[in-house]
Amino acid sequence: MTDSPIPVTDLIPELEQRNRMIYERFLAGERAVDLAQAFGISVRRVNRLVRRYQSRG
Repeated sequence: MTDSPIPVTDLIPELEQRNRMIYERFLAGERAVDLAQAFGISVRRVNRLVRRYQSRG
């Protein structure tokens, strides 16, 4: 097995960008239910993302 500098997947940066956008829009006043619908995820997932970003400081 070799250590490769190439990421296993390029999905992570896209998700990180999406998650940050969800958090920023939530802080701007959008409702979790509206964000969930806009991004095709559950309201529970939106709330988890918001809590994760809030705990980061």
